[in-house]
Amino acid sequence: MNHNKLKQFKTRGLFFLIIILSFQNCKISHTYNAQNYDTYEILNKFNSVLNEFAPEYSTVIDGGFSNTKEGLPMGYTIFDLNDPDNYSILSENKSISFNEGHFYHFSSIFMDMSFSHIAYLDKGKVIIFKAVNCLDKGDDFNELIDFANKKIENNPHKKEIMERIQNYRNYGLYSSEDIHSMNVNCDCSPCE
Repeated sequence: MNHNKLKQFKTRGLFFLIIILSFQNCKISHTYNAQNYDTYEILNKFNSVLNEFAPEYSTVIDGGFSNTKEGLPMGYTIFDLNDPDNYSILSENKSISFNEGHFYHFSSIFMDMSFSHIAYLDKGKVIIFKAVNCLDKGDDFNELIDFANKKIENNPHKKEIMERIQNYRNYGLYSSEDIHSMNVNCDCSPCE
């Protein structure tokens, strides 16, 4: 191989190496500090909160809100507000992964029981803001916003995450058997 061809080969090789490394770095920058959260433990906490706010669901489904053995939510949906491609819906047979420093919106799919809860995973703990869409019985939405602003202060995707937190009701699946009952059974904000 002559000197020019060897130089071109090394340059191309270096170019492809840089491209490969940049893709790896890209992957790393989108991977969060995942801690080993027990999926079933988190789902059980979600189930408890949902059953606390909508105990009447147990008259629809024996045992109330729960999850399958595969970790799929039954009667509700879960959306990762940090990564909206990470969600769980039984009808899609789609499981969710739980990651450190992420916010999750979970709510019943039945509109009249659809209290919105936002969970945050912090150093092995699950912090839950309950029924943030209910002015008369839930946690203060502004407290959630202040909390989120502090927790993701240095996150390079803060603007998008905060926008999704502010519009959490867009990240859920809702249905109603009664076409006249398209609101949650509380003084709500936002109300559909």
